[in-house]
Amino acid sequence: MKGVIKNPVFPVKNYMFWFRWLQISAVFITLFGLLMTTFNHTSAFSLMNRNINSVFFNSDTVGINIQQFQGWVYGVTGAVMAGWGIMLFCLITNAFRDLSLWSWYCILVSLLVWYVADTLTSALYKVTFNVVLNTVLLIIIFLPLVLTRKYFSNKKKL
Repeated sequence: MKGVIKNPVFPVKNYMFWFRWLQISAVFITLFGLLMTTFNHTSAFSLMNRNINSVFFNSDTVGINIQQFQGWVYGVTGAVMAGWGIMLFCLITNAFRDLSLWSWYCILVSLLVWYVADTLTSALYKVTFNVVLNTVLLIIIFLPLVLTRKYFSNKKKL
């Protein structure tokens, strides 16, 4: 965390707050992905299933074949989320903590690519529930990125 103490604009405790916020967010993404992989067919995900099913099937409930397909799609999606969350946690805990500028950009670019692609696809298919969920997650991660940007130097650290 070289250089953090010299920056009078943001006290160190503010940086550490947002640093921990990002770590917790990455853990949440990982856990949500694992839960989605494992429990997507249970009542834990009934709110999500109802909102998505009503868009595609004009019904809150679907047949067994569709449930199985959804289980597979949600399982694969959850696995990707869990992997992304673990990668974010490792990146935040190491390079981001050390104020490596490339890590800040890496998190930002991965966040924006995910958000734009996922949210445009969801909007195209009128899955408003997912658009809202994505936007909440974007804010949760984008806000600390904006608020920690001034801590990072323009020097590339390898």
